[in-house]
Amino acid sequence: MGETRQLALVLTAAIVFSILGVLSGILILTLFEGDLIVSEYSASYSFDGTLKETYLYDVKVPSTYRSLNRNFEELVSFGRSDNANIALISSVVPDKAHAYLKDYAGVVHVEGVNPDVIALIKNRAQNNEAGAYYSEYYSPGTWPVTYTWEISPIINRGADADHLNINLATDHIPYSDISITIPSEGVKELFVRPTTLKVSQSGSFYIITGSVQENVPIGFELLLNRGTADTIHGRLRDIGQENLEEKVRAANPWYNSIFGILPGLSYQVALLLLICFPPLLFVIWYRKGREKPFIVPEHLSVLPDPTLKPWMVTLIFAGDPQSFGKEGLYATLLDMHRRKFIRIDQNPEGKDLTITLLKTSSDDAYEQTVLNTFGRIAENDIIDTAKLAEMADNAKSDKSIETIVSAYQDQLNGLTSYSSSALDSRYIEDGRGYITPLIIIPLIWALVSAFSWIAGSNAILSFSAVIMTIFAFIEGIIAFVFPATLFGRWKDDTYAEKLRWDSFRSFLSDAALIRRYAPADIVMWGDWLVYGTALGVGDRVVKTMNDLQVNLPEFSTGYSNSIIAPALLYSAFTPVTAFTPPSSDGSGFGGGGGGFGGGGGFGGGGAGGW
Repeated sequence: MGETRQLALVLTAAIVFSILGVLSGILILTLFEGDLIVSEYSASYSFDGTLKETYLYDVKVPSTYRSLNRNFEELVSFGRSDNANIALISSVVPDKAHAYLKDYAGVVHVEGVNPDVIALIKNRAQNNEAGAYYSEYYSPGTWPVTYTWEISPIINRGADADHLNINLATDHIPYSDISITIPSEGVKELFVRPTTLKVSQSGSFYIITGSVQENVPIGFELLLNRGTADTIHGRLRDIGQENLEEKVRAANPWYNSIFGILPGLSYQVALLLLICFPPLLFVIWYRKGREKPFIVPEHLSVLPDPTLKPWMVTLIFAGDPQSFGKEGLYATLLDMHRRKFIRIDQNPEGKDLTITLLKTSSDDAYEQTVLNTFGRIAENDIIDTAKLAEMADNAKSDKSIETIVSAYQDQLNGLTSYSSSALDSRYIEDGRGYITPLIIIPLIWALVSAFSWIAGSNAILSFSAVIMTIFAFIEGIIAFVFPATLFGRWKDDTYAEKLRWDSFRSFLSDAALIRRYAPADIVMWGDWLVYGTALGVGDRVVKTMNDLQVNLPEFSTGYSNSIIAPALLYSAFTPVTAFTPPSSDGSGFGGGGGGFGGGGGFGGGGAGGW
């Protein structure tokens, strides 16, 4: 496969996975958003105890909701009461809807409905829940509901400051657009929940804005000048000489803001990774992997470099440089047979072979490894693959034989996973080092997003970021598994040599071309067989030889005028290389208010529907 096609495949895969990643992130946010949200929420709190809230409920499905409501974790009464700290003063609901309150005692307060509706509300609503009941179900669209409350929160007083902590929502549907107004007079410091909410000041008021996902606590905590509590409607609690300012700051550490922004940051970075990945891969290829153009014949019938050993051709030119497989072993066996280092004979019965070791040493490192390995397997310098197959069959029931066959399998596997750093460095500059950061960065960011998912304030956004970074990680893996030279380079002019070997393989793959240029020189046929095997097309060469009835004595098996073909070598060793021990599955060859920080404030609850 040419470099341009490889690059096209990598970029196409990157673009597809980037699109899938972005769509997955959006889909997760959409699925978790639900069919009911608060598209706008505005609240105004005054130190006289008045809390006015307006909800714009966005109903997305028909025939589902008859109640749009909000509840508290505190006791709520209808009108002022000595028994409850929150009193519903008034409600404004859509036309044809009925305002109701199920108070702390479970009593339903509603007007203009029949007893059946009261019974339904009593059954469905929670205690301390106010809402707008619509008997015909709310149709998709936006529906405004306004509540006016009088709240009496606990206000702590210490030796140095006063303190007020209010939760506006803890268990709720998503709030898309928030605007909360609170007084700033007498306030030493304001802490908001979640910390992603923005705070601005206008005159004597703070304005808190932002958006919050489902069940993320919404609230504010005020560190007040000592004595300010005397002007606030609530229940003053004196905690003595304790330093309140120190306690409040300890409950709201600086890193809370990091946890607050982490989900949004995780999502934005994950989105950026997916958007940037395809062009970044192209830039890396253009700057580090683009090869100089060379002109070579489309088909080449002669060996580009006869000085190279067959295994070297497999390792460098057969496919992915640095990737070695069974073709390198079989081509080496054919070459060593031709050079009389070994003799390969076919058994009269058919597919099995005998390999006789004629020499025990070679100047080539890989050939020496082959001779050493075969020497350990051979009996009296002969390997009989029929006996190996019989051993593999017996190994299924005999543990001692299983150990021997497994050892043979490991040794043969070692011959098909050979590497040579010296040969690699002679030809190529490995480009995978440029791709490695594109694997490590998404992996690290996936871990950061997972941490944000656990510790942050927006689990849905963080979970979406985790999924998106996994897609980016997959893109990096895909780029990494392509040949080392795609994002690296062939050194000097060796790319031209690589193209010549590609042309040679293209020639050997085309039977019509072989017939057209069939040589009279038998030696040439031998080179085609050996180096065709190294390039993965040896069996095509053998088929053409058989079709042309080419007699190649040095590779004849002596059995039915057949030739020692790669397929024959493969089938002969398969009983051992594909052996799976029967004992393993391995594969063969190949609420109460007044608390400090973190949502322990007065109020709680939040908007919902049923």
